[in-house]
Amino acid sequence: VHVSGLDILPDEKFLFVCNHRSAMDPLITMGILRDYNMGFVAKKSIYKVPVIANLMHRCYCLCLDRKNIREEAKTILRAGKLVKEQRASIGIYPEGTRNKGEGLLPFLGGSFKIAKKANAPIVVASIKNPEKIFKDTIFKKTHVYLDFLQVIDKEFVASHNTTELSEEARQIIAEKL
Repeated sequence: VHVSGLDILPDEKFLFVCNHRSAMDPLITMGILRDYNMGFVAKKSIYKVPVIANLMHRCYCLCLDRKNIREEAKTILRAGKLVKEQRASIGIYPEGTRNKGEGLLPFLGGSFKIAKKANAPIVVASIKNPEKIFKDTIFKKTHVYLDFLQVIDKEFVASHNTTELSEEARQIIAEKL
């Protein structure tokens, strides 16, 4: 894993947003950011595997039920509270699902409510090639690139709505990809 931009990370807890290419994305990110008490918002179906569910709960990961708007809102509020209380930084993939094609899928603006609720900065990152990890053989190296691109500061977050924040983050990632 090749990493760049770690020096831009804020001292306080933050919302992490990134493009989403593979099931490995959160594991790679949590490994790199292990000192940042990193958790992720993940879809409900991931929690059906007992071992994974137990591990995710212990790592500040939160379950998102996309079919239940009330539960979805509660998850966003819980994530915002974890960040606001400086207990954990939370990651979310605003594309809403893994992108198996080129470019970026549309971003879901609701993802950015976490930063708004927490009055927290947003760390924008991009990831390349994690989907190749399972395709390459054990004898061939897979080069994955995790680049921390920009921090959207708290003042910008406070003065812009979630749609504007979504567009800003998407543009930052699109320029890198």
